Amino acid sequence: MILKNKKIVISAGASGIGWATAKVLDQRGAKVFVCDIDEGRVKAINSDKKNKIKAFVSEGALWLKAYLHNDVEELQRLKQHHVHMVNEKTNEREPLAACRRKDKPKECKANFPLFSWLVSRPVILCEGLLTQMGLPVKGRQSKLGSMHGPMNN
Repeated sequence: MILKNKKIVISAGASGIGWATAKVLDQRGAKVFVCDIDEGRVKAINSDKKNKIKAFVSEGALWLKAYLHNDVEELQRLKQHHVHMVNEKTNEREPLAACRRKDKPKECKANFPLFSWLVSRPVILCEGLLTQMGLPVKGRQSKLGSMHGPMNN
């Protein structure tokens, strides 16, 4: 494949496989541009005088700063015990037949989503917090003393 003077853009290219690919393509004569959300790595690439590869901070970094914090609560809600499917006619989430309460068919019998369980920082669950969240304080299902908080964000 002739790569001389071809312009190639690699996203997530400031490290790992993306960076290795960028170096190979550069060696084969392509004009390589990488974009990445790692601002420090982008600066390091651009400050290397021997390097012909140009690096840019992608908008992903800006997106992470601007929107991820707002989406953490939604992600927590969706990762709970189970997720209800979207009804295409109403465009709302509805419990599956096995999840529906007999007295209120539009509600889940396990009371999901549990918005009261969502927290923005790690906490140790005390009796007062368990009560506030509607969790059991005593018995086998009690989470008293356990750690609770946002995960996978």
